[in-house]
This record gives sequence, structure tokens and C-alpha cells, in this order.
Amino acid sequence: MSAIRTSLSILLGAVLGFAAVHAASPLASGTVSRADHAAAQKSAQDADIIRSLLVGEFAVQSGDSELAWKAFLTAAQKGRSAEAAGRAFDIAQEADNEEAADQALKVWTELDPNNRQVRLIKAEELFSQGKYDEAGELVKGLVQAARDPAGALDELGGMQQVAPAKDLFYHAFVKAAVDLKEDARAQLVLSELANRARMTPQAAMHASKAMDLAPDSPHVLMKGIDAEFQNDPKKAMKRLEDYLTRHPDSFELRLAYAKSLLRTGNGKKLDEQLKRLEEGRRDDAHSMMLLGMIAEEARLYERAELYYKRYLVLLSKAEKTALLPDTAYVRLGMVKLAQGDRKAAIEWLDRVEGGDKYEAARIKQAELLAESGSVDGACKVLRGIRTTDAKRKMSLDVACAELLLKTKQFTPALDVLIEALEAGPKNPELLYRTAILAVQQDRFKDAEKLFERFIAENPDNPNGWNSLGFLWVDRAMHLDKAERYLNKAMELSGGKDAAITDSLGWLRYRQGRLEEAESLVRKAQNALPADTEIALHLAEILYVVGKTAEADSYIASVLEGEPNNTKAKELRHHRGPAK
Repeated sequence: MSAIRTSLSILLGAVLGFAAVHAASPLASGTVSRADHAAAQKSAQDADIIRSLLVGEFAVQSGDSELAWKAFLTAAQKGRSAEAAGRAFDIAQEADNEEAADQALKVWTELDPNNRQVRLIKAEELFSQGKYDEAGELVKGLVQAARDPAGALDELGGMQQVAPAKDLFYHAFVKAAVDLKEDARAQLVLSELANRARMTPQAAMHASKAMDLAPDSPHVLMKGIDAEFQNDPKKAMKRLEDYLTRHPDSFELRLAYAKSLLRTGNGKKLDEQLKRLEEGRRDDAHSMMLLGMIAEEARLYERAELYYKRYLVLLSKAEKTALLPDTAYVRLGMVKLAQGDRKAAIEWLDRVEGGDKYEAARIKQAELLAESGSVDGACKVLRGIRTTDAKRKMSLDVACAELLLKTKQFTPALDVLIEALEAGPKNPELLYRTAILAVQQDRFKDAEKLFERFIAENPDNPNGWNSLGFLWVDRAMHLDKAERYLNKAMELSGGKDAAITDSLGWLRYRQGRLEEAESLVRKAQNALPADTEIALHLAEILYVVGKTAEADSYIASVLEGEPNNTKAKELRHHRGPAK
């Protein structure tokens, strides 16, 4: 709406200017002169400007940003209108057209170099380019011209995020705020800028100055005390103690004092302050939560538990509140865990049903259940976590499957993974891993189905073609189809994958083409000499073709590394495949 009003104000100004010229023109009386001709030209120019503004406005309404910014820029250049140039700039920026925005800004700057928004944009550009002195001068002028200089300094401080050197940005602002040395708010702004630049002594200096200027302002103390504490804890503690002597009923500053005691490890004084804070606040749920968190961090677990439970009691009595019981359930769970009571921790975490810690609480509950030996319980929690994110849901299912695999529950793990793949988004890596797991568990139909899906979704990946082709070959089935699949794998891999070469050699062995089989598998074995499966393939072929001594050497090599390899022992016993 504001954009429309801006456009209409520009348009109205142009129309009024045109009307004034037309009314004063001698053409109305029919006289013709050089002045009349000039007036006619001016009228035509004004009409052209109005036309550009109308075109620009209609283009904005129809969503044509390209036409809109060009039309307003034309009006700005012809009518020397800074407002129209500013409108062109806004439109270009909203459309993320940097080149157009730069062009419009250039015209805008020429027409109205002292415009506040122009100077703001220029200052930010200069800061981003590392031109701190030039940018600082612009900031100084903007601050001095502002009705609320400290407020302006705070607003302009947001430009620090674009500055490559945060410390140089801070120094530029110190110069810009030279007239605000006695302004507590301005000193807090400088403290924050120094803090962002990781300049701890400077941040403390400005914070101390601000608090010295306004020693009884709770807002100033709350904003500045942390920076002072970082640099000089004793000074900060003394300041808080003096303030509380003058204002003993200030809950916020006493809470800040308690947090400072926590950081300095003064447990005795902290206990006293918690009791003092509790007075008069026992019926305030939010205060109980804050005190509980301080007590928990101080490892005063029994006191923390009392505060959290008090919080829950107050919430149960409240008719209307934005606070959630889940926050206390999480904290009570962590308190019980810290006390070594895992069972109670699990029970508290199980109560969490919402809030921003819902998922984290459920995951922690699952971890504790798994550590307690209840993998099924952990899986139930993980798979029961509510989420609308399909990828997140899949990752939780995978976490469950991994727990099952760690405890050698392969069948349920495979079932969980298959279900996750059916319900979730495409995940080639998980799909392939699950197919391999199905092979390892002799779930042939599942493996076949999973590899077929992998091929359908990843037709240019040779691994799928090879794995399914080898699956058939190893079971001496569908050999013709397996040959097509393995040839496709060879084509996609350029014949450079030793595992695929081995698969094709194994196919030739199944087909009785022993010379080709030996050549291919030997080639694969030379490429991957440490691969047990390829070595056993070659040993079996060598036994069949009568090269027993060489076959024995491969078997011995495998058994040296894997003494319990069943396949190797079987081959050695039968001097080849079992009859």
C-alpha cells in the first residue's frame, strides 16, 4: 500500500506541474510565439513523464518489475525526480536485480545526494568494500542529523554484518559517536559492536561507561553487566551488589547477580540468593523455571527439582498461560539423569509431548532406553516421533535400524529399512545399502526388488546393474539376463571396475567358459589382491581347471587373514566346489 501511495504522490506532483504549465500557456488564447513553443515542448515533456509514471505503476500492479523500474527511471531522468529514482531503486531491489538497482541508485544519488536513504545505502556499500573512514563520515552525519542520535547509532550498527573487518567497523563508529560520550545508550551500542568484533576490553570499557552514566537504570545494567564481567568479574560483582543495596527488590538484577555467582563458583552465596529470589515469587511459574535452571547448572539438583515441580503445580492451576509443562519435563529428566536415576529420567522424558525440545527429548529418551538394553523400546520411541519432514522421518527410522543392527537383530532392522524406503523420499545410498543387507540375510526376493528399484532410479550407476547381475549368477539363475546386466555395468564403468570384471568372470564360470572365466577373474584379482571374494572365485576356477597348487596358495592366503572363513575351508576340503 505504501508503494502505491508513493507512486501516486509522484504522479500527482507531475500532473499538477503539467496543469500549471498548461494553464499559464499563451496557447490557450491562440497566440503563438517562441515562448509559446517552449511551453508546448514543456507540456509534451510533462505528458511523457506522466506516461512513464503510469506505465511504471501499471507494470508494478501486473508484476512486471523489469518494465516498472525502467519506466520510473525514465521519469526520474526526464523529470529530474529523486522520488521516481528512489521508486525505481526499490523495485529493482525487490526483484533482486542488482545491476538495475545500481543504475537507479546512481541517478537517485545525483538528484538528491543528501537523501537519508541514499546515504544509508551508500554507507553500507562503503563498509562492505572496506572503506571505513568514508563510510564512518556518512554515519557521523546521519547520527548528528537524527532526532534520536543513540537510536540512529543502534540502527546503523546493523551494517557491521557486511563489514569484512569488524574491529575497523567498531573504530569507525567510535569516531561517528564522538559527540555521544555522555550518552549511556550510545555507549551500550559501542560495547555491543566491540563485543561482536571480539574486543573484550573495549566492550567492557563502553559497558562500564554506560553503567557509570546510569547507575540506577536496570535496563542499562542488564545490557552492560555481562561485558564488564567478561573483563573484570570483581568489578561487575561489586556493581551488582551496590545496586542491590540501593534496590533490594529488583528481581532481574538479583537474578543476574545469582548467575554471576554461579559463574564464579560461589555456591554458598548462590544458595542465599536463590532463597532471596524465591521470596515473593513462589506463585510465578516463569520465575520458578529460571531458578530451577540456575540451581541445575550449579548442580543443586534437589533444589532444582523442587523449583521445576513447583513450576508444574503452578501451571496446573493456571486458567490460561503460554508456558508449557514440557519444558519442566525435559529439565526434570536431565536432573534425574545427572543424579544417576536413569529410569526416572526416561519416565520424565516420556511425558514430553510438544515444545521446541520435543524431538531432542524423545531422542535422548531413546538413547537412554538403548543404553539400558531396551533396543525395542528405543526403536518404538524413535519411530513414534512426530514430524512432517519426510527426510527427518527416514533418518529416525534409520537410527532405529542401526540400533537393531548393533544388537544383531538383522531381520527387524531390514524390515524397518524397507518400510522407510517405501514411505520416504529417494535415497540412493540407503537403498543400495539395504539391498546389500538383504543379500547378506539371504532375503533374495527383497534384494532383487531393491536392486531393481535402484537401477530404475539410478540407471547410470553401474553398481546396481552389477549387483543384481551377480546376485543371479551366484545362484546360477537367469544367466542370460544376468549377462545383459553385467555387460551394461561394464559399459557404464568403462571396464575399469575390478568387481564388475570379477562378476563377468564368475558368469563365464557358470556358463562353463572356463578359459575366459580364469582370465577375467585373474585380472580382477590382480587389481584387488586383498579382496577375499575374488580370491576364492579364482581358487575355485583353478581347482576346476586342474591348477590345484596355485588354488591351494590362494586358499592359504585367505585363511591366513581369515582363519574361520567357511567358504575357504570348504574349497580346500573338496579341492574345488562341493559335489
